[in-house]
Amino acid sequence: MGKSIDNGFTAEDHFHAVKQIKILFRNARQCSIGPDKNGDPNIKAIRRYMAKVELKGGRTANAYITVKEYVRDENKIYSLELKK
Repeated sequence: MGKSIDNGFTAEDHFHAVKQIKILFRNARQCSIGPDKNGDPNIKAIRRYMAKVELKGGRTANAYITVKEYVRDENKIYSLELKK
């Protein structure tokens, strides 16, 4: 949530987007893929996705979703960050 707030959004905006995570992920496009910045051997790749999200009051934002792809075939959503 800290990055969303640093980017000019409120905690309410962030939680509103998080509640829509399944829809956002379904509509997202992949922006990047790369190795874990800390070199964790259990992580195959870090994938970043982006989707437009409508916030309260008719405002929109770009929701960036970071997913950790693990070697053991389990993928986990790591974070969501709002940007303008």
